[in-house]
Formats: sequence, C-alpha cells, structure tokens
Amino acid sequence: MVLDRLIDRYCDFLRYEQRASPATCQQRYYALRRLYWFLAGLFGRENIKVEEVQQQHLRSYLNYLHNQGCKPSTIGHVVTVVKALFRFAVAKKILRKNPAARLRKPRVPKREKPYLKPGEVEALFLAVEPGEANWRRNLTILLTFYYTGIRLEELLNLRLEDLSPDCSELRIVRGKGDKSRLLPVHPVLQEALRLYLAKERVGGEGEYLFTTRKGRPLSRSTVYQLVKKYAWRAGLEVNVTPHILRHTFATHLHQNKVDIYRISALLGHSNIENTAIYTHTDDALLREAVLKL
Repeated sequence: MVLDRLIDRYCDFLRYEQRASPATCQQRYYALRRLYWFLAGLFGRENIKVEEVQQQHLRSYLNYLHNQGCKPSTIGHVVTVVKALFRFAVAKKILRKNPAARLRKPRVPKREKPYLKPGEVEALFLAVEPGEANWRRNLTILLTFYYTGIRLEELLNLRLEDLSPDCSELRIVRGKGDKSRLLPVHPVLQEALRLYLAKERVGGEGEYLFTTRKGRPLSRSTVYQLVKKYAWRAGLEVNVTPHILRHTFATHLHQNKVDIYRISALLGHSNIENTAIYTHTDDALLREAVLKL
C-alpha cells in the first residue's frame, strides 16, 4: 500500500469509527499530508510504499521541523499523530513493525495557561450592550462557556432537545470522542437561557440552540470572533478564546475547593491527568496554605 492511501484510510477510521471531531480529523490529516510531501521530496517521488518508510526518515522530518523553528509542543503533536498512523498500519496488518515506535517527544517547558480573574469575567459579560443585535444570544453564549466549561464544538452542536424544559440541565450528547454527559445549569445561566429562548431565538423545535437571525446554525468562526469582540471591548489583556473560558471555568472551580474528580467529570475528560493542567494555585492561596502550619 502507498503512504498516500494509508493516510486516507487512517483519517476515515478516525472519522467514522473513532468518531473524532471534525477539527481533530482535519488537524491530523494536514499534519500527515505535510509529512507525506516532505517524504516525497526525500524519496524524489510521490508513490511511496508504506514499508519503505523507516525510522530515520521520520527522524529527518522531526529535525526538519526543529530547524524550521517549530515549537517543541508542535513537534510533540506531530510525533503523536505519526505514531498513531503507523500503529493503525500495524493493527490492520499493513505493516509488521511500527517505524515510529521509538520516536520521542521533545521536552516542553511547563507553562500555566492563562485564565480570567472573576473581575475580568464580569467585565466580559458587561461588554455585551443590551439592545444591540443578537445581544441576548451573545451574552448567553458567553455565560454558557463560563458556567458549563463546554468546548466550542459542543456548544455549536447543542440542540433545543439537549436542554431540559426548565433549563436546569444540559445534555452534551456529541462531546469529544462521542461521549455524553449531563451538566447542571447555574441559576444565572438558567435565567439567561429562558430569556433568550422567549425573546430572541429564531428557529423551530428540534433545531440548534444557538442560531443566526435566519435560524441557521452558527459557524466556528462566528462564535470565535464573538468571544474576541467582547474581550476587546472589555479591554482584557488576556487573549480570550472559547477554550480560555473553559480553562477559567475549571480554574475557578478548583480555587473554590471543588475536587479534581468532579471537575474532570464536568469537563468530560476520560483521563484525570488532562484535568490537572486546568488547575492553578495563585500566590495568595499558597501563602494561606503555609500560614496554616
């Protein structure tokens, strides 16, 4: 089998069997296509057989990325994707041995991700001006990100049927890895959802929860730019994105003494180690801990 075909088969496996999100499928596809074109240049041809790819060829690609100035985290992601591709080839008996098995990720300096302080969150909400176009929808979207910690893809996939009649529970049925979870809705968000549904939402039953003025589902870029717009209007220095709001949700829960297992369940993590990166301990809390001695 040629490498080009293997990449297509692996991406189909991700999409249809693993039920990976469209964003994950796209990221992995482009990462593997870049590898393919590098190897095509190395071999001097495009019809590269899978069994021709050896460890030294893959190491050459990682060295190339390093020399191009790619960050260690970016190279680490490439290693993860390449290993997964060739594990798939071995599992499907296309290869007997995984040429990527001994590849190692470069060390990544640990940096805490930014998050918003409570006052900054309040400023973000206040940046939405009552009376402007779609203001209830926009405010409710910001509140949903902060009070539930859901991912951008999960918000885009929300339908009316996922919200309980009294707006007290929200079911995420199309989460990462196609996992579902039931989230309690904070009273502040509850009230915002009721008002949005009663006064502004356009669309019929069984359709998407958040829609355009014509009743169509929102795009990733629309929601992303919406968050950026209000962060800019609020004068926030942090580069606010939907993921930063998810990060803020988890960090504030941790600072309010919610245990990491509950935070993990709310975030929809399958591995608690994934949750650990969302927990911050600020200087004041460290000082408070020492003074308890």
